[in-house]
Amino acid sequence: IAISVAGNSYNGFDASGNLIFHAPTTLGSGYDPSPDETVHVVEITPMPHFHYDPTLYHEVPDSEPDAHMNPGPNSPVGVVWMALSKPHYGMHGTPDPDSIGYASSHGCIRLTNWDAQEVSHRIRKGASVAFVDTTSKNMPEVAKK
Repeated sequence: IAISVAGNSYNGFDASGNLIFHAPTTLGSGYDPSPDETVHVVEITPMPHFHYDPTLYHEVPDSEPDAHMNPGPNSPVGVVWMALSKPHYGMHGTPDPDSIGYASSHGCIRLTNWDAQEVSHRIRKGASVAFVDTTSKNMPEVAKK
């Protein structure tokens, strides 16, 4: 998987290097940037519960209470959570598809619920996820084809 930072897009490749899935995405902001490294998928959780931890969000005081939200399409992480090897980062859906490509995330790869669902069926634990600037020469080999 190659995540284009400059292009706000998700690009999935098969074992032969063929592009098999492309979708728009929202990535981190300047304050909460997405990783600039290659990580891997460590867990895929359909219909996840969401734990709101205010200490992870710069825009709210740390003194705010934690919250636990039920799973479902209106959850802040949508219908699936694909945890990455960097703690607190993942690929997930959103209840607000209009925000894709426009609003910034807290560093995660935010997809529409339907794209996140599709991705979760096409990948498995251990899949590499490279955050790249497609205008640079630092792309993984599979993304150069």
